[in-house]
Amino acid sequence: MIKASKWVTDNFYLLLSIASLIACRFPGVPFIPIIIIFVAMYAPVLLSKKVCLTNTGSIILFLLGGYIVLSLITYLIDSIPLSIFVNGLYCYVFPVIFFFLALHFSDEEIEKFRKVTFYGLMLAYVIGMYLYFAEPEWYMTWKTSKLEGLFEDRTENYLTAYRFFTSYFTHPYFVGYTAIWVVSYLCSKISKAEKFPILLFVMLIITIFAEFLTQQRASAVIVVAILFWYTFKEIKKRKFRITYIVFLAVLLVSYYIIKYYDELEMLLTRYMTILDGTILNDGREEQWHLVYKNFDNYIFGEGFNSVGHYAMNYGLPVIADGEFYKDFYEYGIVGCLLLYSFFFKTIWIAFRKRKFYEIELPVVIGFIAIKYGANPFEMTNIIPLYWFSAGVLWRT
Repeated sequence: MIKASKWVTDNFYLLLSIASLIACRFPGVPFIPIIIIFVAMYAPVLLSKKVCLTNTGSIILFLLGGYIVLSLITYLIDSIPLSIFVNGLYCYVFPVIFFFLALHFSDEEIEKFRKVTFYGLMLAYVIGMYLYFAEPEWYMTWKTSKLEGLFEDRTENYLTAYRFFTSYFTHPYFVGYTAIWVVSYLCSKISKAEKFPILLFVMLIITIFAEFLTQQRASAVIVVAILFWYTFKEIKKRKFRITYIVFLAVLLVSYYIIKYYDELEMLLTRYMTILDGTILNDGREEQWHLVYKNFDNYIFGEGFNSVGHYAMNYGLPVIADGEFYKDFYEYGIVGCLLLYSFFFKTIWIAFRKRKFYEIELPVVIGFIAIKYGANPFEMTNIIPLYWFSAGVLWRT
């Protein structure tokens, strides 16, 4: 059973992509919960390894332990509904398994995990692209039902006016945010390959186009930054590879915009907010002001997972976008010091060893930056990419 749990954990994103497609085609098939259960079963094995008794493991266990204890205290003091507390542990603690996975892995195992993860995510992008343009009846029926659960009366806008590319994961966050890791991985591989890698070249074009169609502005900015960073390095070395891809991607996106301009007017208007600066707030200020009118406990916060989408079902305050604000409201000064000390230390390690860990650097910076306008760390199927990258950095 332990070997099976490890195998499922090692191949998490490939299995998740396949299981999500099956669940999409045959709703009600419980493959995804089974995958999560198997991964969770491997957690005690990782925590029992000697690697967790090293200085690095001790620091992380202290931070994670403090995080959970503080969460439990706030739950008991503030009488937060039990289901909110349990949901929070699942959303935030489950992905940390991937940190310990990377911490325990050898260099060969890390590379294997990266490769399988890449295959899994590319499978989601390629099949998702077909479903996006072909729009088979079964897929649209399933997608509509899922979006109705998320957006209720706004479902029609998301299906027709906005035309977000979601692959078969119901929400554009999955493609938009995982593309940060994929682009970083591909750029690193392409720049280091001895011969010009045609297949990786095609995969990068597909990923960039998929990112563009998701309309996820923050992740798009990070992806563009990664591409231009590699382009800048290539210009210095006079070895042009990523430069060609950037040029072709611009041509492809430009052609698509010209050909479907009327349909894309909403999309272009959305991306223009990056240039005019409204992306930074974009209506979120009202959420933040309303929530903080009820905020009194600056030291320990108002309670673990007590504000957000899930808390809304209990009539509690809502911060739909902006995890930095959400963290401070829930954990206060003490909790944020515990959490952010880990974040800043990880970024410092990434910068210090960026020559060796160029795949991880954009991921650990990008996901932290996105916290300003979204809640990536409660997205259980996406955020393991951050924790795995952080584990790779901390193991050295």
